[in-house]
Amino acid sequence: MTGPPPELRGPAVAVIGERLLSRIDDLATELSALIRDTEPFYGAGGVVPAEDLHASVRDNLAHILSRFAGRQTPGLEPPRATGRRRAEQGVPLAVILHAYRIAGKFLWAAILAEAKTSDSSPAALLDAASDLWFIIDELSGEVTTSYRDTVDERARREQQTRNAMLDV
Repeated sequence: MTGPPPELRGPAVAVIGERLLSRIDDLATELSALIRDTEPFYGAGGVVPAEDLHASVRDNLAHILSRFAGRQTPGLEPPRATGRRRAEQGVPLAVILHAYRIAGKFLWAAILAEAKTSDSSPAALLDAASDLWFIIDELSGEVTTSYRDTVDERARREQQTRNAMLDV
């Protein structure tokens, strides 16, 4: 995939990333509630437990905000793990991708709010917007690949089980 490198372009964006990272638990709680209110699969009585959603949201936020802060990230395991778990839980892929778009909008609002309290230039905000949507797109691609791989593996196992039962 082409696009900006994991290290973002300017120190103003990194400062915003650090500030948001310092509030990650509150942000994860807010975003989890927003996703639960928006998507029935994540809402009360949905197939995804609230604790599972919160942990996934927090892990993915940590990855995104660490990149904004210019920190090294240990790979793309957060969206991959999300894709695997949601496939196993039977959540439709479209619902998962919608949650990532919700997260992108939520983060953009948080970035703008932080930028108002700092001396961020309009150019820095343009870079931040570009980088945010690049990262969201990258994570959406990873969650999709992991989801599809899990669904394919599950179908293979089920077919092997059916074949074994027919052999008996």
